[in-house]
Amino acid sequence: MTTVEERLSRLEGVYDHLATKADLAEVKTDMSHLASKTDLAEVKTEMTHLATKVDLAMLETRIAQVEARIVKWVVGTVITGMGVAAAVAVAVDRLLSG
Repeated sequence: MTTVEERLSRLEGVYDHLATKADLAEVKTDMSHLASKTDLAEVKTEMTHLATKVDLAMLETRIAQVEARIVKWVVGTVITGMGVAAAVAVAVDRLLSG
């Protein structure tokens, strides 16, 4: 069985890394300037240019619309190109066979 002194010495080594009341008071003093209303107002004014969820939803909708237009243009261009190629092939065939 271990003695009280041995158990206490083991516990003292375990708790060396924990903060003391003085450490916490120092942190509170350091952070006291963060909670002022003027600082919060400055943060709010700096954040006005950032996008909101509504802005992002509108952007996603606009991107989907643009993607649909691009797909339509690509499909239309491919079909037109195939038609032109077929017309050229028919014209060349008629010129060479006739």
